[in-house]
Amino acid sequence: MHTMNKYLIAALAVLSCAFKSEARGTGPLSGYVKDTKKNGLYTATISVLKAADSTLVTADYADSTGHFEIPVPGSGNYILTCSMLGFKTYSSGPISVSKGKEARLPDIILDEETKGLKEVTISYRKPLVEVKADRVVFNVDGSINATGSNALELLRKSPGVVVDNNENVSLRGKSGVKIYIDSKPSPLEGSDLTAYLKSIGSNDVEAIEMISNPGAQYDASGSAGIINIRLKKSKKP
Repeated sequence: MHTMNKYLIAALAVLSCAFKSEARGTGPLSGYVKDTKKNGLYTATISVLKAADSTLVTADYADSTGHFEIPVPGSGNYILTCSMLGFKTYSSGPISVSKGKEARLPDIILDEETKGLKEVTISYRKPLVEVKADRVVFNVDGSINATGSNALELLRKSPGVVVDNNENVSLRGKSGVKIYIDSKPSPLEGSDLTAYLKSIGSNDVEAIEMISNPGAQYDASGSAGIINIRLKKSKKP
């Protein structure tokens, strides 16, 4: 009897591991971004691109220790880039990612930019990801790799946003996210909202704002988080 219980427990353990492995899906790309003094670079932008054509897959930012952990949608070869104002941009070679396995990268060290006064230009381009006090901003207009898709596809690329197989949107693991368009709550839900987001071309989007903890000025229905899609001025009604 005890022997049967042992076999049963062992079988359940194997099944549990199998289910957990399947639920994890494709493993994340993880690592640390640091400066030459080995200090973590908080808010350094991490971008994951397809190795085949350099199109943007997703983007996020490093935490206060410089750590990042970014899931990718499927097995394949990817390129990871790291950028931060005042530092030289880092670009990896092709990284192979397999389903259910984490790709842990060696520490990424960013060198400081050293420009003389004569080399400094007045032109300024917004970073792909901006971390502000109350929100994270994905500057679509600042990416040359975010074109050719719609607003729903842009959400898939946005920091902390997950769009599942049923096209439900969650933010930092919370479901029930409220979608705003130009700071106004969208009256649409479900398939109607999905269809509307698909009708908005990526070229019409200026930025996407992720607000995990909405303030009092927002509707209580957005307590799980708010995603505000800012359209370019020429496309606003």
